[in-house]
Amino acid sequence: MSETPTGRIRRLRGRRRIDATVALAIAIPIVTALALLVARPSGWSVPVTAPTTRPVDRATLVCPAAMPGPDHLGLLSGTGGGAVSVASGGSAPARHISLRSGTPTILRPPAGPAQVSASGAMASDLVGGRWSTSPLAATDCPATGGGKWFVGLGSGPLHDSVLEVTNPSDGEAVVDVDVLTEHGPRDVASLRGIAVAPHATKTFDLLHVVPQRGVLALHATVIRGQVAMSVRDQARVLTGAPAHEDWLAGQGVPKPSNLLLGVEPGEGTHVVSIANPTDRQLTASVQLVTPDSVLTPSGAPSVDVPPQTVRTLSLDKVLGEKVADDTVGVQISAGGPIAVSMRRVTPGDVLTTTSSSHVHEATTALVPPGSKRLILAGATGVGAATVVTRDAQGHQLSSTRVAVQPQQAANVHLPDQAVSVEVTPDNVDLVGSVLVQGDGGTVVPLRDLARNGRIPAVRPGLR
Repeated sequence: MSETPTGRIRRLRGRRRIDATVALAIAIPIVTALALLVARPSGWSVPVTAPTTRPVDRATLVCPAAMPGPDHLGLLSGTGGGAVSVASGGSAPARHISLRSGTPTILRPPAGPAQVSASGAMASDLVGGRWSTSPLAATDCPATGGGKWFVGLGSGPLHDSVLEVTNPSDGEAVVDVDVLTEHGPRDVASLRGIAVAPHATKTFDLLHVVPQRGVLALHATVIRGQVAMSVRDQARVLTGAPAHEDWLAGQGVPKPSNLLLGVEPGEGTHVVSIANPTDRQLTASVQLVTPDSVLTPSGAPSVDVPPQTVRTLSLDKVLGEKVADDTVGVQISAGGPIAVSMRRVTPGDVLTTTSSSHVHEATTALVPPGSKRLILAGATGVGAATVVTRDAQGHQLSSTRVAVQPQQAANVHLPDQAVSVEVTPDNVDLVGSVLVQGDGGTVVPLRDLARNGRIPAVRPGLR
């Protein structure tokens, strides 16, 4: 049967409609791509805006759980007065404490960790400290941070350490803890992905979490939220006597050169622990810090630290020599970044000290009453620092201007009743610690106060 003219026309029209559809399917993406190229040429880039800096108007400090013995919490704000809240976590109501500008406030805190919060102008200068007087132990109350190194920890019957992780915020926090041993990294499942509920604390006794001989280093990294971390270091004896304890401050960033201030030659054992977080072997060496110089004594020990491991170095021999009589600190150096701490154990006490960071502007430390001295070292140039001390009632006890210069330490004796030590560097950066002695000894390092915060710039996302 032959095709009629009308049928032929309909068939051709249908074919033309199909061809038009295909053409549009091809043309539309091409036209869109050309339009995008015209709207955003290849040379156009998104401008980068630097973060802005503004004074801190909110601050939260976390003071770790109490040591045995009489317990005290010190609070101070140098900028204006006002009320701060002191909470113990959980459902317990917070206490509201009124602070006067420049006057320390000493109170009896809860036995557990204390979360101290302030807002307004006083937040930028908020300082906290916790101490027990018998036996003597003291620590700064740290703010929340992104991560810390804790070096020279134990997890055995004679040397044990306890890690405390506190979340002072309203949202859940998650923390990962990497463990380095003398044999290399060790994966500990219970220290990975630690979830800490809002306003809660988790405690890890390393004797039960990762029992072993030798020393450890922990690197704690905050994955989500905000936490503050601390470590309680313990020296035990097998006779059943109470353990001797001290808080071990964390180190923020490993460094090639580390100052440990508050060292005292004399009885007991003096052991430096060194963690190497790099992927190559490093050799760590020791120098003594004195008021006259930083010196390398004859026969000074050194140690090779393989990658991702921890090593110890005994300083008993070098600190027992005559040349070490005036030693107030040690400097541990290596050809790459290391994290370090030192531990001194005597028959009735354990004292720990950690590598400190440079202080760039005025700062304050709260310390317990007792015989004490301030040690300043690591000056970046020739300069001076003004040191002002106050008692628990806020009365000024002393004001001293101290000359500082590189390769020397300043050893400043302070009044026994001083609980507030304010240090103001003048055109120089320096490292400082307060060594307190009484029923034992303890070291409180100086730190820069978080007066300013960085606010990131936000821009629309582009695909």
